[in-house]
Amino acid sequence: MNPDVLVSVRNLTISFGAVEAVRGLSFDVRGGEVLAVVGESGAGKSLTARALLGMPPRQATVSGSIRMGTHELVGAPRSVRTALWGHRLTLVPQDALSALSPVHRVADQLAAAVRSVDRVSRKAARARAMTALEEVGIAADQARSYPHEFSGGMRQRAVIAMALLHSPALVVADEPTTAQDPETRRQVLDLLTHRSQAAGATLVLVTHDLPTVHDHADRVLVMHKGQLAEEGPVAEVIGPRQAPLKGREAVPCAAPPPLSAPLDRGDPHHGRDQPQRTRGHQLAATPRTPHPLLHVRDLVVRHGSRTTVDHVSFDIAPGETLGLIGPSGCGKSSTALAVLQLRRPDDGEVWFDGQELTSLDERRLRPLRPAMQPVFQDPYGSLSPRHRIRDAIAEPLRAQGGWDRESGPARVAELLDQVGLDPSHGDRRPHELSGGQCQRAGIARALASEPKLLVLDEPVSALDPPLRAGILNLLTELQERLGLGYLFICHDMELVRHFCDRVAQMRDGRIVRTTPPPPSPPLSSPPPSPRTPSRSRPQPR
Repeated sequence: MNPDVLVSVRNLTISFGAVEAVRGLSFDVRGGEVLAVVGESGAGKSLTARALLGMPPRQATVSGSIRMGTHELVGAPRSVRTALWGHRLTLVPQDALSALSPVHRVADQLAAAVRSVDRVSRKAARARAMTALEEVGIAADQARSYPHEFSGGMRQRAVIAMALLHSPALVVADEPTTAQDPETRRQVLDLLTHRSQAAGATLVLVTHDLPTVHDHADRVLVMHKGQLAEEGPVAEVIGPRQAPLKGREAVPCAAPPPLSAPLDRGDPHHGRDQPQRTRGHQLAATPRTPHPLLHVRDLVVRHGSRTTVDHVSFDIAPGETLGLIGPSGCGKSSTALAVLQLRRPDDGEVWFDGQELTSLDERRLRPLRPAMQPVFQDPYGSLSPRHRIRDAIAEPLRAQGGWDRESGPARVAELLDQVGLDPSHGDRRPHELSGGQCQRAGIARALASEPKLLVLDEPVSALDPPLRAGILNLLTELQERLGLGYLFICHDMELVRHFCDRVAQMRDGRIVRTTPPPPSPPLSSPPPSPRTPSRSRPQPR
C-alpha cells in the first residue's frame, strides 16, 4: 500500500438482505488530509463511514476490503477492532444523544473515556476531560450537567471533545454540526480541522453542506445510490466557492429546489399552473382571533440554578408559522418541551386551543396531546430502536383508537408516501435508515395523530438540500390544507425567511425581538430559482 495512504478501500459492498446499500466502492484516504463524503440522504455516506471504523450495523453483510496499515477491518475479529478504537480510530456521530449515557454527568463520561485507554489517575483523567470540554466551548459549570440538560448543539460539542481525547489517526465525523447555529458550526469545524492537522490525523467529514466542503475539505467523494459518482480535489469536483456544481444532474446534493414549488408526488402534472398567494409580511398584519391556537405568557424553565427560559411570551394563530431562532444553548428546545408539557415549566402560562395546560394533571392532558405533536431535532432518539418504522408510525393510531386491520396499514402506507419514504423502509428499524430517512419517519409519526399544532425542533437539520425543500413543501401543503400551526425552531435564517410568517429571536433564554422575517437578500451565486422578498406558497388543490 502507498505509504501516503492511511486507509485503502477496495470493492466495498454493504447489503441488508437482498438490498445493496453500498455497491463496489473503492477509494483511498490519505494521511493528514480532510476528505469530505457528500451525497443525497440515503446515498450510503454513513454506512461507508462506519465501515471505515469497523463498525457496520450488525444486520449488514460486508464484503470487499478496508485496510489500515497491516490491519484488515472487513471480517476482522472484534478484539482487533477494539484495539484500534479510541487511539487510532474514532467517530463523531450525528446522533449525539445516543453516544452519551443519560445517567452520568458529561465530565464524568469524558474522564471515564480517558481512563479506558490511558492508565492515569482519576484526578488526571478529570483534568484532561475538563480541558477537552473547554476547548469545544463548554464551561466548567456546564460540564457537571447531564446530557439531557444540554442543548443539541452542546451535546454534539461534548461528543466531539470525547472523540479527540486520544489524538487518533483517523477521525470520522458523521454530520457533526447539523444541530448547531452557523457561528458554533464554524467554530466546531475549525476546531476539528485544526486539531486533526496539529496531530497529523486524517479527518473524514460526512456532510451535505457544500460551504463546509469548500471551507474545510481537501478532497471530496460524491456518492449516489450507494456508488461513487465522482472523486477528486474540491475545486475540480464542485468548482469555486461561489460557482454551481459541475455535472451534478445525477447527484442531487447541490442547490435545493425552490421552497415555493409543490412537492413532487410522481405526477408530472401535479402542481402545474396552480395559482400562487403571498404570505409572510401580510400575515403579520392579519387581525388575530381572541383565542389563538397557542398562547404562551411569561414562561420560565430552570435547570438547577440556571434559568434556561426567562419569561418568554408569544402567540401562534391557526395556519401560522412562528420561527424561533437563536444560538445553540439559548433555550429554544427547552421552550419547545415546556410548550408540549413534556417538561413542566417553573412559571408562566401555556394556553392551547382555549385551554390552560400548566394547571392540568397528566390524566386531563392526555386527551389534548394528539392535537399538539413534536418533531424532534434528534431523529434516532425520538424513535424506539426496537420497533420497525411501520410500527412506530402506527403506534399513535393504536394508542388513540384509530387503528383497524383494514384502514390502519393503508394509513401507514399513505404517511410513508407523504414524507417521501419507500414502502420497503417501513420494514426497517431506525438504525437501518440514514439520518434524513429517520427524520422523515419521525414527521410521518407526528402526522398520524392529525394534529393542530406541530412543534418542529430543527426538523430538517439532518436532510440534504433537495430533501429539505421537499419536507418543507410537504409541511406547507399540510398547513394550507389543514390550517396547522407551526412552532419552527431553526438555526438557518435562509429557511426562516422563506418558511415562517413571523420570527422570534432568542438569546440567553429571552425573546429579544419578534418581527416578520426580513426579505431574502440577493444571492451571490446563481439562485436555485427566482424568489420574491416574501414567501410564496402553492394554492391547495
